[in-house]
Amino acid sequence: HLATDLPVQMFDILPFGGASTFLPSAELLIPTASFGTNYFGVVPQRGTAAPQWAQIVASRNGTTVTVFPNVSLPSGAGVSAAPKNVATTFNLNAGEYLQWQDSSEMSGTIIQSNYPVGFFGGQAYACYSDGTSTGGGCDSTHQQVPPISAFGSEYAVPAYTTRLASNEPESIRYRFVGAVGGTALVYDPPTAAGPTAIGEGQVVDFEAKSSFVV
Repeated sequence: HLATDLPVQMFDILPFGGASTFLPSAELLIPTASFGTNYFGVVPQRGTAAPQWAQIVASRNGTTVTVFPNVSLPSGAGVSAAPKNVATTFNLNAGEYLQWQDSSEMSGTIIQSNYPVGFFGGQAYACYSDGTSTGGGCDSTHQQVPPISAFGSEYAVPAYTTRLASNEPESIRYRFVGAVGGTALVYDPPTAAGPTAIGEGQVVDFEAKSSFVV
């Protein structure tokens, strides 16, 4: 736990010091003041046979975490399994964490706690291709996911600058996770090729070549 006398931003970087391996990755860390007690577990789309993983970190002693997974989560040393569609409870103290690997496609899993926790999802070795790639690329990936209370209903989605020698737009992968059943999705411009509706806990992956607002 790191505390500062003035506001800062904090990142974790893998590997620190530069991309000395072929699996560099980084994430912006959300401060503990923004932790929540209600989450949908979100992990990256599986890109290879490498395991997806998920992690829950406690910020206070006496934290009780109840997980209602959409897939069966494995057991580990001192950690019981969490069967699919069954509420399973775990007890954590400050700085302790649960990590499932393989978490499988647990995006949409409901997580509830009595005190604020952090949720992280990742994959150690992800190889993706898309509509404009010439064989794809591999990377590690991890991100901290905000609680449901921080979800929004309007997002600006900027496309990054193309890396193609032709300067044509790249096809970029996106993942949506719905929080409420019957959610309608409207795009500006309307040519964005995303889903038009999404349900509670539903996961939708798609690609787009340009920036849009949804």
